[in-house]
Amino acid sequence: MQTAKHTLKAAASRAPLRVRATATAAVVTDVKADAKPLFTPLKLGALQLEHRVVMAPLTRCRAPNNVPVPDMAVYYGQRASKGGLIISEATAICDQARGYPQVPGIYTSEQVEAWKSVVQAVHDKGGLLVCQLWHVGRASHPDYQPGNAAPVSASPIAIGESFEVYTSKGGPFKYPVPRALETNEIADIVRQYADAAKNAIDAGFDGVEVRLLALQLQCTLFRSALFAGCDFFCHNSR
Repeated sequence: MQTAKHTLKAAASRAPLRVRATATAAVVTDVKADAKPLFTPLKLGALQLEHRVVMAPLTRCRAPNNVPVPDMAVYYGQRASKGGLIISEATAICDQARGYPQVPGIYTSEQVEAWKSVVQAVHDKGGLLVCQLWHVGRASHPDYQPGNAAPVSASPIAIGESFEVYTSKGGPFKYPVPRALETNEIADIVRQYADAAKNAIDAGFDGVEVRLLALQLQCTLFRSALFAGCDFFCHNSR
């Protein structure tokens, strides 16, 4: 059976770094010249990074009732490094924004309080944590929506037949036809993003990132093929 220690040793033999494998982590002991840029400081807006190895957001679906749990503090703390940046898993900005099971949110006081221990675990290691804000738009299902309503999008165009969704009731299900947002509702969602960003700062995050994905809300608003109101909204947003 191959252990984590053996795996790390094998990876070290192929990497441009000299690595000492331990039972739980790989420790860099020497850096070859062609890898040095990864380990040089970087100023990223207001954030000062000590190296350029950034942990990308990874949706984990381990937040029952959409509230972060103590295990998440352990998970992020284990991956934190001094002066290193972690981008959190995608985090819902409101009830309507959800489209996956047990994803965390940042729109209630309970969620904000629960995130604080997660952020602190990263800060205790000298790391930085940015919250990725999320609204899935049409990539959802009535089982995730308040009152079992249809998901919302730029227009009533469903995600293609090749995509499927799972919910607490099972699946796979085909994505339903979404409800087209009214123009005034777009302003409400912008406000929800702003509120979520403020909540993230209150929870101790070092910044926020807005998730953009072709199937999800923001990108559909700026694609004329998917947004029947593009003549009004796109032109007025420029």
